Amino acid sequence: MPRFFEHDGEALFSARVDSLADDDAVVVRCAEIESRAWRPREPFVRAMRKSDHLLWSSSAEGLRGFALASVKDAPGELVISIDEAMVTPELAGRHVVSRLFWAAACGVTALAAERRAKRIVFFALTSSSRLITAFYKYRFLLPEHSFDPSPATVALAQAYLARRGLEALEGSNVWVRGAFPAGVREGEPEAPDAPVPHGFDARGRGDALLMIGAIPTAVARPIVLARHAALSMTAKGRSVTIPW
Repeated sequence: MPRFFEHDGEALFSARVDSLADDDAVVVRCAEIESRAWRPREPFVRAMRKSDHLLWSSSAEGLRGFALASVKDAPGELVISIDEAMVTPELAGRHVVSRLFWAAACGVTALAAERRAKRIVFFALTSSSRLITAFYKYRFLLPEHSFDPSPATVALAQAYLARRGLEALEGSNVWVRGAFPAGVREGEPEAPDAPVPHGFDARGRGDALLMIGAIPTAVARPIVLARHAALSMTAKGRSVTIPW
């Protein structure tokens, strides 16, 4: 499988979903991790087939975590969604998923530049109160975000939710009903420190925020390249191009 970064015993891999068989070892292991992390809405293989790419982290001990990602073209834009991301419970808080997110950012910014897309739009669902609070706190770093989306971005968000078979809460475009049933970890705060709509229920029903980030490619690409170069030099890791 294509390996695109390795450091300190950890290697990150990526494969197109259509190149994987249902019984491939990596697919079976991802399904095991998912079943330990939450109660899935559907079998892992069925969820995987709705996405374009599977990314995963591996070490000598085995597969550590994974992310499912999709990339869609829109007029003048490239839309990337992290459709699902899970880590083995023992590695929670060890930033495994963060590194997979960063790998996806490296790939999609390169693709956006290649296709001359003027803007990149990012979607990811979360029911974590901590993550929602952090996203709200640092929303000012993004030109456009979930708490003030443009009509064009709302239309993209609605199309994304429709593809995933999800629906927004009444009166909302970004707060999603039942995305993660029984998926909130113990120890999560009861509610995020952010303006949530009436009836939002992450713990009982598995409601979630659709995190949206929209940024011009001309701004995103240099940031990602600089950060990736810094990681490579600091880690003395081996990097290759992520195959999107």
